[in-house]
Amino acid sequence: MGPEHFNFQTTVSDDGTGTGGGWRAACLHIRFGYVNTASSMICKLEVGMPLRANGEAEISLAYAKRISAEMANEAAYSVLSRERRLGVACTEFISLYRELMAAAVPGARVQQSCPSGLTPVIFGAGVE
Repeated sequence: MGPEHFNFQTTVSDDGTGTGGGWRAACLHIRFGYVNTASSMICKLEVGMPLRANGEAEISLAYAKRISAEMANEAAYSVLSRERRLGVACTEFISLYRELMAAAVPGARVQQSCPSGLTPVIFGAGVE
């Protein structure tokens, strides 16, 4: 998964005071499937990020995309490298991804759904 898969959209504008505020979010539909079978499922999630770190320093869009991709890949590798049912893989991926993002960017969140209004990016992840 690359930074280009994170189509962040500003959902709450920064108030311009430098005291915080502002939010961006991206919706992803990740297809988890086994390579040599027709079994697959769509894991839907939202990645949300404040526009400012700790209410102060601006988080650039490029950084938001890059760190989101890095943490998603780390979570996916960890979860998909172990054999499991696809539904369990999705749940475990979101849980681990949530932990990694919260540690990387205070205030970031990952949740299992996408609010209406966000255009999803569809990405496939195969499991051997």
